[in-house]
Amino acid sequence: MCYKENYIRYNGAGYYDETAYKAMQTMDRGGTSKMENVNRGEIWEMETNNGAREVLVVQTYERYATILMLFDTEQNENDVAIKSRGLMHTDCGRISYCFYDRMNEFVRALSSEEMDSVLYQISLTLDLPADVGAEPGEAYTATPPMQENNSEFVAEASDDEQEVRQMLMDSALELEGVTRERNVYKDLYEQLLNRIVK
Repeated sequence: MCYKENYIRYNGAGYYDETAYKAMQTMDRGGTSKMENVNRGEIWEMETNNGAREVLVVQTYERYATILMLFDTEQNENDVAIKSRGLMHTDCGRISYCFYDRMNEFVRALSSEEMDSVLYQISLTLDLPADVGAEPGEAYTATPPMQENNSEFVAEASDDEQEVRQMLMDSALELEGVTRERNVYKDLYEQLLNRIVK
């Protein structure tokens, strides 16, 4: 973190003041946006309550990005190895989101082959249809992007098919986020209702 970014962590008297820093960050949230700098397939260092974490940007939107957290250790389920500063791992089922002002430092951009491999694993994990018109639950029939035998690759899909696939992927990611948010509110409502009834 450079001096200029670190400067707001100190109050007018020169003492370290995390509360003032967080207030300044919250004020800035509505102002400048890093959206123009953050792109799909990039790894960024993200500020969390427990320190900095590396994340992979899966998709970008106007105010936030869909991300996958990166871990030092291999994950039990849906593990994918990703090259960052070192070899990291992610669980493709643990999709989350992050506001742009939490992203501090660019680490690296994945190659298109690496990102295709991650998206392929996400689609397997979320049981998304492989082909346009395929029903959920059908086996994924496409060839994995990183497969060594390139002669087995299916011919490139038309632009319309790729656009529909992208729309399906975006819709699935948005649905996942909305479902999680709904579950949080549902749990809070049930807890409140239980307190009132008792």
